[in-house]
Amino acid sequence: MAKCPNCKINLPLLKTGFLSRRKNSFKCDNCQKILEADKFLLGVLGATGGGIGAGLIIWHKTIFQNFSSPLIASIVLAIVLILVAAYIQSKLVKLKVAGD
Repeated sequence: MAKCPNCKINLPLLKTGFLSRRKNSFKCDNCQKILEADKFLLGVLGATGGGIGAGLIIWHKTIFQNFSSPLIASIVLAIVLILVAAYIQSKLVKLKVAGD
């Protein structure tokens, strides 16, 4: 889990795991400071996720010609991968207090 650089409290996954280059800041609920994430790292993680997602779509279309039965398994796999990616981003994100 990411920690607030000001008050050192653990930050929730929903705040740190789903940051993006467009929305790279949020307010710490404990100390009320605005925290910013490193945009470069968020861009790298987003590009990696996009590449993996595109690969999965191509794999799904080439392996499965019948889209009915494996579609549910693919949706479940996509949800699991999104949650794993959010957890990884939460662990890797570098936060700083805005303005510092």
